[in-house]
Amino acid sequence: MRADRWTLTLAAAASREREGHLTVPRKHVEVVEHGGEAHEVKLGVARANARQRRATLAPERLDALTALGMRW
Repeated sequence: MRADRWTLTLAAAASREREGHLTVPRKHVEVVEHGGEAHEVKLGVARANARQRRATLAPERLDALTALGMRW
């Protein structure tokens, strides 16, 4: 299942809270609870994709990722 943006945000926030940063390997998978269900989020792939697509991200998405500690 492809992670929706909210689940992806939860995964990024959980990883940052636990690790203190968002630097994760491309193969990293984060498991988050959302809607009473566990979801596996390919956080490493999502992070790499966001970095590649930075120029086309919506400003609010860019701001949210930056606030979470995304290193561009």
